[in-house]
Parts: sequence; C-alpha cells; structure tokens
Amino acid sequence: MVREDGWHYIYADGACARNGDDFNSMGVGVMIEDSKGAGVFEAGMWMSIGSSNIAEYIAVIVALFKSEEL
Repeated sequence: MVREDGWHYIYADGACARNGDDFNSMGVGVMIEDSKGAGVFEAGMWMSIGSSNIAEYIAVIVALFKSEEL
C-alpha cells in the first residue's frame, strides 16, 4: 500500500505461551514501514517470563524507541 502522507507506520505485537499461568516465556514482534510500504525496521524477540500484556507493552516500547532514530 502506498501512502502519500510521509508518515511511518508501526506494527507491534506480543504473545505469551500459556497466558495466565506463572513463569511463561513471551515473544514480541515489531515492524516499521515508511509511507511507501517499505520495511525500514523489523525485530522479533523471544523473551523471559511474563504475560501477553507485558509482551504487548514491550513491543510498543521497542517500536517507539526505534522510531526516534528514523
């Protein structure tokens, strides 16, 4: 999708294995696209223990920190 607005678009997601149980591993994924739809940053991380909510927050935080550099 080509957008003519000059913005970057962030896609962030997080998940947790067996959410609701104690001591579950979680993963996060982040992608940032430019206004032409080209990927300018991608990251995926398998993290220690937490919940799906924590994983979602971490994904957004990673995306925001990286977006400052773009």
